[in-house]
Amino acid sequence: MKRERVVSWDGTELSTLTAGESNRPAILFVPGWTMGAEVFAKQFDDLTDDFRIVSFDPRGQGESSKPSRGYTYQERAKDLRAIVEWIDQDDISIVSWSAGVLDHLALMDTLVPPLISAHVFVDGAPCTLIGKDNAWGWFTAEETAAKEFVIAPLADREAFNERFAKWMLEQQSVAAITWLKGISSQTPDWVATLTSAVSMFADYRSTLSGLSETSKVHFIVRDEWGSVAGTWQKQFAPNATFKSFGRHIMFWERAQQFNQLLRGMLFRNMCVK
Repeated sequence: MKRERVVSWDGTELSTLTAGESNRPAILFVPGWTMGAEVFAKQFDDLTDDFRIVSFDPRGQGESSKPSRGYTYQERAKDLRAIVEWIDQDDISIVSWSAGVLDHLALMDTLVPPLISAHVFVDGAPCTLIGKDNAWGWFTAEETAAKEFVIAPLADREAFNERFAKWMLEQQSVAAITWLKGISSQTPDWVATLTSAVSMFADYRSTLSGLSETSKVHFIVRDEWGSVAGTWQKQFAPNATFKSFGRHIMFWERAQQFNQLLRGMLFRNMCVK
């Protein structure tokens, strides 16, 4: 794996991680809230025989720059566009996870890039707050969790990171919890709170529904979301494929199953050179 830095639209340096030959179809993995490229370690290990694998630390996270501005989804979409342009290939699939799904959808909503072969959305909803329509989203406005993700990082980050790591995992080993806490702690408290607050106003349901009518779209969600997300997909994105298993970080805990599923999804959309 190779670390490189990409300069984005406002001079922010984004730390990228790449592996695999450049003449192979590319997969761009987009991490979630306070996470970095290293969470996709098992995809880097396994998928490089068939693909060029690329991920990055979003602004304010991991080894990327931590500027004081640029955290709206319209601005984060520009960062993602910069990464797509830097990859500079005619065969790219985007696989986004958790809150990274909102970055992915913001890109497709505002700065639609060319040459995207497929879109895979991994356990991330197209909106954050669920309204009266009871649509697929992360929280209701009244839920404790909605407030906790905004307030807790500024109050007791260590304790919050512990809860956050445990929530992601099926098997809550000390080693896995410590690893995830270490990644999350690279994001400053104020960035964690700011990005959570901004996400509360995100709603890309129409973008996702429209995208599924014109592009190859795939959903992979945790078992807990299987029913609500599956119902939404059948109604608003019937052309998409859908699978549910595991917990939030199933691509790491159940890497073999996830990677096999991803290969099946993407090989239907592209030819390996």
